Amino acid sequence: MERLKIQEAFTTLKPFCDALMKNPNVEIARNIANVLPKISTKVTEDLFEYILFPFIVHLPSNKLNRNIKEELIKTTQALICRTKISKVKYFNELYSCLLIQIYDKTEKNMVITGHEELKTAVLSCIKTLINSCFTNVLEQIYTKENAAKVGQGILLSITIGRTEKSNLLRLEAVETIMALCQISDESNQFDPVWHDQVADIIMLFLPGIVSGLQEIATGNETQGHKLTMIALRAWSKVISLVMKDKEEKDYTPSLNDLIKINNEKPIDSMDSVDVFSNMKNENELAKDLKSTTRNKEWFNACAIKLSMLVQQLHVLIRHSHYKVREELVKSIHLLLTSCPRNMKPNIILLIEYLMFLTEDEFPAVRDKADEVLNTIFTNFTQSNNIRSVMELLEENFYNLLTKLPRIIRRSDDNDQLACLNQIASYLKLLGEKRLPHIMMSAPHVHRLILALIYVSELEYSNVSLLQAVNVKDLDDPAYSYGPHLWRQFKFIQNNACEARVIAICKYLGEFGDLRILVDTILDLMLNAPQHIKELILLLNWIMCVPVKDSSVLSIYKEIVKFYINPEFWYPPIEINKDTSLRVAQSNVIRCCLLLEGLGLIAQNLKLDYDRFLLTTLYIVIERAGSGHSLISFVGTQTLEQIAKSQGHDTVGDLLRANVDYVSYHVGIKLRKVEYNPDVLDVIEVVMKYKRQENIPFYIEIVEDILKHSTHFLPSKEIEISLIAMSILQEGLEILTNFENQLLPIVHILWHPLVDRFQDENVLIINRAWQLLNVVARLSKDFIRQRTLKHVLPALSKFLHNSAKESYNKSSENIYKFTQTYKLQKELLCTLGQMTKNLHFHEREIFTVLSIVEPYLDKHQNSVLQECCVQLYKDIADYNSDIVWVKCLGIFNSKVKKIVSDATFSHTDLMVCNFFKEHNNYNY
Repeated sequence: MERLKIQEAFTTLKPFCDALMKNPNVEIARNIANVLPKISTKVTEDLFEYILFPFIVHLPSNKLNRNIKEELIKTTQALICRTKISKVKYFNELYSCLLIQIYDKTEKNMVITGHEELKTAVLSCIKTLINSCFTNVLEQIYTKENAAKVGQGILLSITIGRTEKSNLLRLEAVETIMALCQISDESNQFDPVWHDQVADIIMLFLPGIVSGLQEIATGNETQGHKLTMIALRAWSKVISLVMKDKEEKDYTPSLNDLIKINNEKPIDSMDSVDVFSNMKNENELAKDLKSTTRNKEWFNACAIKLSMLVQQLHVLIRHSHYKVREELVKSIHLLLTSCPRNMKPNIILLIEYLMFLTEDEFPAVRDKADEVLNTIFTNFTQSNNIRSVMELLEENFYNLLTKLPRIIRRSDDNDQLACLNQIASYLKLLGEKRLPHIMMSAPHVHRLILALIYVSELEYSNVSLLQAVNVKDLDDPAYSYGPHLWRQFKFIQNNACEARVIAICKYLGEFGDLRILVDTILDLMLNAPQHIKELILLLNWIMCVPVKDSSVLSIYKEIVKFYINPEFWYPPIEINKDTSLRVAQSNVIRCCLLLEGLGLIAQNLKLDYDRFLLTTLYIVIERAGSGHSLISFVGTQTLEQIAKSQGHDTVGDLLRANVDYVSYHVGIKLRKVEYNPDVLDVIEVVMKYKRQENIPFYIEIVEDILKHSTHFLPSKEIEISLIAMSILQEGLEILTNFENQLLPIVHILWHPLVDRFQDENVLIINRAWQLLNVVARLSKDFIRQRTLKHVLPALSKFLHNSAKESYNKSSENIYKFTQTYKLQKELLCTLGQMTKNLHFHEREIFTVLSIVEPYLDKHQNSVLQECCVQLYKDIADYNSDIVWVKCLGIFNSKVKKIVSDATFSHTDLMVCNFFKEHNNYNY
């Protein structure tokens, strides 16, 4: 029966094979490929040599064009997929035929130029060929005698991966490298003896492989994350294969040994040294292939050479795609678990990369890095290496603290964030076991605190000292920038960096010794008053950690007592002969930070804060009623936090629950009001909250819906973002008569709304502008400064660029159907009303008129031109003088002057005027 099947298959294939032998072409090759699936695997194996013969004969030929060769290779691959390579002879013949197709000794890089499809076919076929070999065949291939052949395939694949432009081809090249190095998923992963045999061959080409793969992995991000991922995976697997620790007793390195290795200057990966010699001829190469072995000296030299490549991996830590960073975690895990002894010079750096990734913004990366780091340290603990590693990490931590101020002051946002992430990851790694021990050293604690002081240095030159009754009327920084962004830093401009500093303080409070930290900071407040604001800020953040036991309450008591000391609580905030402007501005920020500190302590202690209520409530109420708008704003915030900590829904409930205490202090101070003028501020606050405001239930529902809708404004899905803006547009109208509910929502939606004006989609900008119009109409000048600062520049840029697009476009042109035209028209029609709603001043109005000026051009679209003219009229109704000045400016600079008539004389005009004045007739 089996013989009959072979005869049938032979009868079917013989005409095609004979035809291919005589006249190789694409059609015949495809016919053979189409027949193969109809033949059983066993029969294909029996006829393998017969079918393969024409391909082996024609592939080396230079007479066939590349398209025919490509089809021959694809058919060869289809044949190999149907069988197993049982003889080394078949492998050698096929392997040589395939390499010849892409090899060109006349080219500098030894690879043919162009013909990407042929290269892809060849590499794919080589990969299939390797994976289709029986184990006994592979064992004969991966020997020192055949190492050069394997190396040729690897070299060509590396070259293609590095130099080609096609991502598909480069991916195929990396996968081929993995197959040739026996590290692909299809390779034997469970035979250590086989792995050693392969490693003894791959070690000979390790420099070229790892440097080539690293060049691919660290290439430009435009190549796509998939190529980067697979190159990184191949890089780590090759190193793991060659550098894997053997089963022999390890020794515990001394701290001096580790420091020496860590500080040793790495050698370039392609240098000519004993372990990676550059051979001059074939005899020398053959001799080296036979003599080179993986011994202790080779591993040490190789690990030092690899350290330069490991250092270059830092660019992948900040790769924009989270899957690349996740792959980096897996690669580091592989190296630290498979070859920690042989890769000793790189252990610390790899651990630092892991530590950095534990602070990644993506949960998948962050959690995986945490898991791997815990696993690594468990392994080190079991092997008694943990002490030496931790001591070296501590030393690196101190060095990083020394460099931190310089990095923060001189680097961009990305470098700042990277450094702060590294500090945070060090603190997490040191944890409760090691961090308190470090804090036993006073110099180390001072270095840590001073580094954080330099990082968090505050900018206060923009603080206004104006007294204000109503915060809304003054464009207060608290409203302009947000509830916490009145804190402006000198060197930190990124919210993510600020969040990292807060996280660092949190880790210090959570893992460190609170008593030492608090004592050090309070001592510095007395001895370094120039840094008092930064010290208060750091202490506030450090104390925002869960209360573990009641013993910590004594520390809180000490801090509160220090804060509310009258000499500390009441710094001068008005300019006089003893207080300069800078000092007064600094003291305003100090007052706000003290208030914020009490609020954070109340928020953290919750009901336990009641022990501090009698000493702090009155002075906080006093600050909430301050004539200084910023202090009043932060004081009100603190009152709200204290109210929530005591289980009250509103500040009014808090005051009613403590009415006896408040009235007692007010009564005492009213007796000598001339000495206690601030008591009137307290009365004002109490009167403000004397009644509980009854808000309709439906308003609360609308308010809740709108707050949730703001979360969807930044969505990358256009439909969701548009729906969110529609909901907000309709909902804000309902809150027109409820200012206390309206303005906070306006503040919450502001930042995501502003970001919409930077969107590439014009429709999103259009809807964002419509929403902004509603906000401007309802909240008036509450958003004036912010609109001028954040929105107007984006609109100016759009109108300027789009004016070029609408130039010379008639009203009948198809341009009127575009989203750009619709947004232009919407802006020109409504910008005038926006100017009125936000009460723009003369200079701001002039800016608006200048922005839309290009639309007055006679070559502009006629509809847009009419809208622009109407805009000028609308603004003229609001402020006619500035419009008149602008029009005169346009006339004098843009309108061509009338050439005087030579026949016309001024004397004629004077004569006419004389007769007119002396005419006695009435007409």
